[in-house]
Amino acid sequence: MNPTPKVDSPFMQAAPVKLGFGTVMIMLLTVVGAGVGLLIWYALQVPAITSELNAWLGRPNPVVDTAEGRRAQVTFLLVVYSAPLALGIMVYMLHYVLRWLNHWSQSRDDTDDESYRME
Repeated sequence: MNPTPKVDSPFMQAAPVKLGFGTVMIMLLTVVGAGVGLLIWYALQVPAITSELNAWLGRPNPVVDTAEGRRAQVTFLLVVYSAPLALGIMVYMLHYVLRWLNHWSQSRDDTDDESYRME
């Protein structure tokens, strides 16, 4: 494996910052996994979902309808409906930061060339 040469010459341009496909996939899967974990945690706070899960597993669980349970259900629904939008915003922000890093590294290389111009 050849290491990337150090840019000492003003005529040799630095390669732009690019993440490999594997790195981007790991970052995206981490964000999606965290979102799914959050949704599962909120789902387990909803009494109706917990009682259905307990019934499916064969455990007795009396259903109690309280204001706290309703609040948990509304929170769960809000998170479920807003999760795709939040994920889209996160991916957009990540893309924007990577594009800015590429632009910054290229503009920094362009400013270094001024002292070496022969015009």
